[in-house]
Amino acid sequence: PVVRGLMSDLDAVEAMLPSGTKERRRFDAFAKPYRGIFPDVIAYQHISFPDMTVARRTSPVVIDGRPDEAAWQASSLPAFQRSFAGGAARMPAPQVRFLWDDEGLYLSVDSPAPVKVDADLWKGDSVELFFTRGNGSPHLYQFVLASSGAYEDWYKQLDPPRLHDANWKAAGAKYVARADGGWTGELFVPWSALRDAAPKSGDVWKANIISNRQLPAYENQSVSPTLQNNRRVEMYSRLRFEK
Repeated sequence: PVVRGLMSDLDAVEAMLPSGTKERRRFDAFAKPYRGIFPDVIAYQHISFPDMTVARRTSPVVIDGRPDEAAWQASSLPAFQRSFAGGAARMPAPQVRFLWDDEGLYLSVDSPAPVKVDADLWKGDSVELFFTRGNGSPHLYQFVLASSGAYEDWYKQLDPPRLHDANWKAAGAKYVARADGGWTGELFVPWSALRDAAPKSGDVWKANIISNRQLPAYENQSVSPTLQNNRRVEMYSRLRFEK
């Protein structure tokens, strides 16, 4: 109630000041940071951080963009919500599944129609995977999977904080996508490409999945809310590796 009251006070003062005046410009400069902070404070009181599980692969998977192998059915489906602070998503959400084995991590995407396909990584539909080993690991990995088959991977050091390492690439990673009405994709990331040791059964990492939909209207969805920052590791879901 206190924060909502402060937001109402800002709105009331804004309504009193004519647009374009010196007083209004001063007020806008003063109010700008609070208009970003106050919604975060309110949203943070209601958000939840769902757990995700990674099933161990027990039968073959071919990375061909068609996640139709029986192995994928052992994986549970994380639920998506609006990415800022949670709540029901308006647009259809993709089905995303995880698998793992001694060699690496597998991820599949099955996103319903309509789909926008664009050669530009960010202009078509896409899914982003973020994960870190957690438990004090300073390493954050990001994989962007586009409906067109475009793909990028990034690494960021968390402690001490550094900018993205433009020279890092997940050596041996493979991604294939297919678009036909909706779109599907499959990603494989070898553990050897990471700066962390491979997980063991029962280990818990931290991860989030972002869905960027362009049609029928633009919407960002995520498993864990982001409060407009996809690299809020403290808000990531727990990612448990099953036996």
